[in-house]
Amino acid sequence: MDKTIGVFDHIVLGGVKHHDTTGLYPASPIVQVCLQQWCKSENAEVVITPHLMTAGEIDSQIDLLIADLEAVRIRAKSALALTDRKEHC
Repeated sequence: MDKTIGVFDHIVLGGVKHHDTTGLYPASPIVQVCLQQWCKSENAEVVITPHLMTAGEIDSQIDLLIADLEAVRIRAKSALALTDRKEHC
């Protein structure tokens, strides 16, 4: 897999337990996409890029962020599938 900039990642939660008439049972796992790297601006906005001064820099950073999200999509789906397989074994 290509190296990404690591701004985004995912987490897998085991799911929430629910009650029904038969008792307690586990729900499907939950995946969330999260920020791994950020900083805050002077006005407290979350910032996920360095300072960009040219159209080329903007294009480059946005391309890197998109590639990062695409990589997270693949990893998150793989993790979810792996968790589903473990629960059904």
